[in-house]
Amino acid sequence: MKRVGLLLAAGLSRRFGEEDKLLAPWRGKPLVSYAAKVLRSLPLDGLAAVVRSDAVARELGEIDHIHQPAPERGQGTSLAIGAAYAAEQQADRLLILLADMPLVSARHAEEVLKTCTDDRPCLSRDGELVAPPACFPGSWFAELKALEGDQGAGSLLRRKETAPLFVDALRGELRDVDTVQDLEEAAA
Repeated sequence: MKRVGLLLAAGLSRRFGEEDKLLAPWRGKPLVSYAAKVLRSLPLDGLAAVVRSDAVARELGEIDHIHQPAPERGQGTSLAIGAAYAAEQQADRLLILLADMPLVSARHAEEVLKTCTDDRPCLSRDGELVAPPACFPGSWFAELKALEGDQGAGSLLRRKETAPLFVDALRGELRDVDTVQDLEEAAA
């Protein structure tokens, strides 16, 4: 079984201010470095990141970079680009992490990867919140490649008859950073 990890790192950081939030310092390193470290630590056969900025790509080092030519088109478009990459790699699983979620543990991401089946994706859950990390089987790649807009995979999951599987996260582990205040709160 071939498993590919994908880091979505092409957002516009509109609510963060003038700087790219993924390069903002958090605990002494750029924010993007935390999700990238988790991705590198997992038993994956390939690593890629959808990026919009060369500066973020440099922070990711050996992770393959896929440039997002139209980041304003939303996360769904970035996910579609990543699914196309996974399909080209002939992957059986696609594990997705968001670059602005520094508190996700490798243990949690690996459990999501292990729980995904050949026909059922696995998502993370913290109470009512459902979010990445998420893992999709190869049988879903064609539909993922058709996504667009800012809905990500949520719109696809609502249309499908096959219910996803879930892995419960630790409280606060799925916190993402959208604003400077979010960054400060995540550090607390």
